[in-house]
Amino acid sequence: MRFRQLKDDFFQSAPVVKEEPKAPRRQREFTQECRQFHYNGHCSRGASCDKFHFVPWELPGREFSDHPVDLFFANFKGFDHQRTKPFYDEFYRMCDHFGWSDAEATEPWHNFRIALVQEFTYVFGENERNLLNWHKMFKTIGLPEPTSLSEAYTVMRPIRVDLIDMLESSRTGEPVQRFEALGGLSHYSYVQDKIFAKPPVSPRRKRKGPKPKTYSSGLLKMMLREISFKNQYKGTRLGGTELGLDDGDSASESR
Repeated sequence: MRFRQLKDDFFQSAPVVKEEPKAPRRQREFTQECRQFHYNGHCSRGASCDKFHFVPWELPGREFSDHPVDLFFANFKGFDHQRTKPFYDEFYRMCDHFGWSDAEATEPWHNFRIALVQEFTYVFGENERNLLNWHKMFKTIGLPEPTSLSEAYTVMRPIRVDLIDMLESSRTGEPVQRFEALGGLSHYSYVQDKIFAKPPVSPRRKRKGPKPKTYSSGLLKMMLREISFKNQYKGTRLGGTELGLDDGDSASESR
């Protein structure tokens, strides 16, 4: 009898286990970078400055041995980086893993955003006049390969995609979503937190400190698209901005 009871218990169907809902991401407020320190290597306010005096980590040069984002996460021993997960999800998961406050996460945050810029160059290339680099991007988006640079510029100009999506697609297996209107792309990018750091303006004088390692890629700067209507557009989006074409707005922010 006891054996029969054990057998019946063993073959009894297991109850359906519901997947636990994902914990909401805590809204974090990272300290903004001091622009004076960024461009000049020093700040007149010194220790009393309420902005972050950011000095980029000494990462490998332009010829990376591996993906820059993976090298970034490799700096944090004890964190099990999942390469198939979205970049920003992994960064915020790491913040929670180490229990960082917003202040403690500020320096990694700024270096993480530089790693994303370097990742774009690593994956798609740096030279906007190299047709092979455009082939990589077109393939990722799901477009036929262009036969000339002129065709690449013409076809890509009206395409609205999130550049972080393009970087993540080969890792997550998710197709790159295309948007019919700028408003849809803007809403998606902000809600999903998939935004590149703003490109810096030209410094007024030579910086004495470490040279900022951002936006050296002409290809990335050409692909930047405005996604809000707040600030002056600083990208070189294949000849200009589409702001003002739909809603009459005249200013933007690039990504």
